[in-house]
Amino acid sequence: MQDGQTGIVRQMAALAALLLATGGVAAQEAGEHPARGAYGFASVGAAQNVSEPGFVTCRCREDTATGGKVGGGYRFGVPAVEAFWVDFGSARFGADGFGPATDAHVRGLVIAAAWSGRYGRYFELTGRAGAAYLETSASGQATARDWRPLLGGALGWRLNEAVTAELTLDLTWARDAADTLIEEHLLGLGLRYKF
Repeated sequence: MQDGQTGIVRQMAALAALLLATGGVAAQEAGEHPARGAYGFASVGAAQNVSEPGFVTCRCREDTATGGKVGGGYRFGVPAVEAFWVDFGSARFGADGFGPATDAHVRGLVIAAAWSGRYGRYFELTGRAGAAYLETSASGQATARDWRPLLGGALGWRLNEAVTAELTLDLTWARDAADTLIEEHLLGLGLRYKF
């Protein structure tokens, strides 16, 4: 895995650990937990797609694409449940010594658990872990469908009690019909609206 990819995985793990260790307790002690109830969200941003990232050796064909997500959830204070559609965009991986150029498109439905904590009047930190039912279309192949894990997080700035602006990051791995592993990162800007 490349240094940049390893760094993102480590950052996501650190974010999840921070939320579990301090977010809920600190938020509850201060009485600053996110409001209960239903919410919707949408974001758009840049998707980084890496074909065959590997752990020791790396084929590492990369491409960026425009991606996004839209969905909703229900918050029970600090914990929440979410469902959303995510699209990592269409990536074009160049030809190399192992094969020709390939186009790939990864998208799917995610069901996740989320944890949020408020820090002060405006700042909100959210982490999520879930399962994604991904559809991977690659040129010259059948469409592959599979359940994969998804990790994510968001840094939020509350504009008012109903609206929060968010910087989001979602990470997963998909496999196409030829069993090629594709690592997906989606970094986006979006809004969350509490109903």
